[in-house]
Amino acid sequence: MVSVIIPTYNRAQYIAETIESVLAQTYRDIEIIVIDDGSKDNTGEVVKRFGDRVRYVWQENSERAVSRNNGLKLSRGEFVSFPDSDDCWLPETLSEMMDTMRYVPAAGLVAVGCAIVNTDRRVMGTFQPGGNVDGVVTNAFHQLLHSNIIGSPSAVLLRRNVLERAGTFDEDRRLIGVEDWELWARLAFFGPVVCRRKPLVHYRRHKGNFPIAEMRMRYPWVVEALLRNLPLNPDQRVDICATSAHRLVEYAEELMQIEERGPADHCLKAAARFFAPIENDPTYRQLVTQRQAPTQQS
Repeated sequence: MVSVIIPTYNRAQYIAETIESVLAQTYRDIEIIVIDDGSKDNTGEVVKRFGDRVRYVWQENSERAVSRNNGLKLSRGEFVSFPDSDDCWLPETLSEMMDTMRYVPAAGLVAVGCAIVNTDRRVMGTFQPGGNVDGVVTNAFHQLLHSNIIGSPSAVLLRRNVLERAGTFDEDRRLIGVEDWELWARLAFFGPVVCRRKPLVHYRRHKGNFPIAEMRMRYPWVVEALLRNLPLNPDQRVDICATSAHRLVEYAEELMQIEERGPADHCLKAAARFFAPIENDPTYRQLVTQRQAPTQQS
């Protein structure tokens, strides 16, 4: 069985379409659990129209990591997925993800491609997970230290026994918006990650999505969570700290190019905190000098 756990908050406009897309799956052995994170609109009324085909649970507002973990506690499936309540699956999404899971029995995570759509589901572009890999992702853990190569939870299927070994979503509120990225990295530490290029999910992009700049700012908390949550030996800890420090310098460079000095400073300080030798890196030193220069007045 696949447990489909849908966290939601004030998504009355979209959630019926999400649920309908899950009910329309060609793979039929599923349960659907909606965790309403304290919605103030009529999300609950919309979900309850589906009757006993969907289990609806309301909770005090606690954010998505708590919602997903609470749904997981209520679920029974050997496999688990966490689609967002504004995204939609194509009818064959679960079937193809399950076929991929069977092909790689050790895999803890299967990710598929997304068609990026607007509010009217007009396709605006595509996202292919794993850096355009179609199969097992080589060195997935280190790739995930560099960026979220997996993408949205809507496009991911997890094997429960690997998830239980890696641990569930970290509920640290500093990780809001990147809690899925941190979990993907942990799962990659414990088992193979498999990606499919085929776009089987409609990922809806709108003003309610989490801003990319905020994700840059929260990357240090991803690293801190990995250092806290993984059973690392000393060499592995140093490797993670060095890799993340160099990535933070890259983020700082991007932010300086768009005149975001405060966030750039945040990234540089985090880089030095994780890995002191980064202060000898030429790009780091150049950015520190640039950051300290007076801002030009127009």
